[in-house]
Amino acid sequence: TRTDWNPSVTPTIDGKWTTTDEWTLNGEPTEIAGVVVFRSVWEFTSMTEVYDTWLVEFLNDTTNSPGDYWQMCIDGDQSGGATPATTDYRIDIVNHTTLVVYKGTGTGWVETTPPASIVWNNSLSASPTNSTPHWILELRFNKPDLEAAANWNFRLAVYDSSTGALLSWPPTSRDVPDRWGVQGYQMAVVPESLSLGV
Repeated sequence: TRTDWNPSVTPTIDGKWTTTDEWTLNGEPTEIAGVVVFRSVWEFTSMTEVYDTWLVEFLNDTTNSPGDYWQMCIDGDQSGGATPATTDYRIDIVNHTTLVVYKGTGTGWVETTPPASIVWNNSLSASPTNSTPHWILELRFNKPDLEAAANWNFRLAVYDSSTGALLSWPPTSRDVPDRWGVQGYQMAVVPESLSLGV
C-alpha cells in the first residue's frame, strides 16, 4: 500500500525535473530494488476530472535500447481477480516513443484507443536523485477516464532491454490484478519526513 498526495507545485510533464524542487515535496517516494524511485500526486478539478501525475526514475538505465518500456496497470475499482477484468487498463510506453493502451477482456488484454487525458514525456536526464543522466518518465492521466476511484490498485513496471532487467512494484505479474498494490490518498501535501535521500 502507498499514498497519493496533493502537489506542492503542479508538475510540468516534460520527462525531467523542470526545477530542482519540482518533486522534492511532491509525492511519497517509493523504491524498487534500490534502482527505481517513483512518486505520484493527485489533483481534484471536478467529479469528472481527477488527475494523477507520476514521476518514475530508472536510476541505472542510461542507454536508449529498443524494447525498453514503462508500464502502468490499473484496477480502478479494486475488484482484483486472477485475470484482467473489463474495467482494468494497462498503459505501455514502448521504446521511449510510443504510447499503447490496453483494456482487460476478462481473460487477457486487448488494445484500445488511449484517452486524450494521458500525457507523458520521458528523457535521459540528470536529477536531484542521481547526477548521472538516466531515464525519467512523467505521466499524467485523468482517473475517471480509466475507471479509477478515489482508492485504486495498480502495478508499475520498468524494463531495460539492454540488461533484461524487469522491475515492478509490487513484484508481481501484469496479468493478475489480485496481486497488484493499493493506492490510497491524502488531501494534503506530502510531509517533509517522507522525502527520500539517495
